[in-house]
Amino acid sequence: MTRSRSVEVFLAGARVVVDALADPAVAAAWDRPSVLEGQAVGSLAGHLARGGVWVVGDYLDEPPSAGPPDFTTAAAYFAHHVAGLSALDHTAIRDRGAAVATAGPGEVVATARERLAALEQRLPAEPAGRLVRGAGRVMPLDAYLDTRIVEQTVHLDDLARSVGGPWVAPDASTALTVAVGAEIGRLRHGGAAMVHTLYRTAAAGGPAGAVTPRLRRACPAGRAPRTRTAPGPARAGSSTPGRCPRRGRSARRCRRCPTAG
Repeated sequence: MTRSRSVEVFLAGARVVVDALADPAVAAAWDRPSVLEGQAVGSLAGHLARGGVWVVGDYLDEPPSAGPPDFTTAAAYFAHHVAGLSALDHTAIRDRGAAVATAGPGEVVATARERLAALEQRLPAEPAGRLVRGAGRVMPLDAYLDTRIVEQTVHLDDLARSVGGPWVAPDASTALTVAVGAEIGRLRHGGAAMVHTLYRTAAAGGPAGAVTPRLRRACPAGRAPRTRTAPGPARAGSSTPGRCPRRGRSARRCRRCPTAG
């Protein structure tokens, strides 16, 4: 994603994050467990506020890093860190969110709003080619912003599921997050594994053709082929669920029907 586009998408996502954090439902559930193991809602909110908004300003306050970058994409950054995170690292991440949460919901929201306002002025003015050091590694600012967009999208969903909120990340944020996730999978597990997972998920334990339909021969009853890959409910004109309307056979046995498994 280009610099201007990364800035635009990051800021749009950050605004949704701040509005979600300010919702009374979050404050009311602050000390309750979230959907993430070992994290209260307040800890999750603190992690989202810090990692999805204001940590960008913290890194920009440091002197510009010298190249060459260690990573040039968000996927490479995440693939490296996911592979190297220990149990202690995960504990430290949770602890940082909990530390932010001790300020209370009102202070966390006020700080997030203040930091966001500063970033709205600062980010568009950052020079092209700016490098930042995140988690001890150097990368282009636009690639680092992409990592923050992923954080916003994933943890906004965690927060919504934790308190029953209606918040969703902008479409551009979700599209980038899905693309980065697929690339992380390719980097960690190989291209063939990701093709199987995305397009033939039977190889990963799910129904085949999750993304693309499987082609079927025409049904002898003259019905149009269906893209469904498993036996479905009874068809019109069929008295037995999952049976061919002409031959009366089980859909699994009638290999000429689109429902044949």
